[in-house]
Amino acid sequence: MQNNKRRLRRYNLEVPVKYYVRGNQAASGTVTSDDISAGGVGITGDVFIPPATNLMIEFMLAKRCVCSIGKVAWVNVSSRSSRYRMGVEFLEMNPLDREYLKKYLSGSNPPEEQ
Repeated sequence: MQNNKRRLRRYNLEVPVKYYVRGNQAASGTVTSDDISAGGVGITGDVFIPPATNLMIEFMLAKRCVCSIGKVAWVNVSSRSSRYRMGVEFLEMNPLDREYLKKYLSGSNPPEEQ
């Protein structure tokens, strides 16, 4: 059993997540989130992305596109399929996007669109 080292609460949320490997825009795709927190997102996809790989990611919450630069923190292969479950830590995010994400996850009214 894996130890839970998470500092922030994760919320089950399935949304499409677009990703681009930093420095290689051709290495891109869309995966599905499994869960999300203010500090990162769990995703599942068909392509192996090595740990420590920097990604540019974007996903929609309500009517707002949230963008971040993240780093693949860990990767597990599914025992029942050839899919990969990955944890991506948010490294850089626009402060307005971060505040929107926090409010969205807490159930508060997100700030109005600017």
